[in-house]
Amino acid sequence: MSTVSVQPAQRHPGNELTQADLRNLRRLAGFMIPAAGDYGAPGADDEAIFTDIVRSLGRDQNDVRKALVMLRELAGEDFAALPDAEAAPAEPEVWVADGYPEYHTAGCHELNGRDAEPVPVSQAVEDGFSPCGRCDPDNLIGQPTENG
Repeated sequence: MSTVSVQPAQRHPGNELTQADLRNLRRLAGFMIPAAGDYGAPGADDEAIFTDIVRSLGRDQNDVRKALVMLRELAGEDFAALPDAEAAPAEPEVWVADGYPEYHTAGCHELNGRDAEPVPVSQAVEDGFSPCGRCDPDNLIGQPTENG
């Protein structure tokens, strides 16, 4: 992995990202926009794409640096050094209630007065639940729907 540098004209003194920041940002970018192998499209952690991302930070560089500090604190260590299973995004949760066939978002009115619990969306589907037509949880959490 080569070193990414920001062009001098776009630097903001005191806000430069460290090499550790760049490693963490690159890993995060790869999670956010992964490579699409089926289409031969690179992810955001691709060298050329990531270099462009860093160059485009401009005045937002300080905010990115602050967010990376928070990410490091949440990770408990260097985010880029975490094993893939620990660094991977958590699966979205939906809410289900025994005896009712649909899964919901946390605030869905269909859950009012029902003893509901959160479960990973994959478990809800595996257990035979379908998405609620009122709160449309698949749309909210970015899951594929029956219509694509």
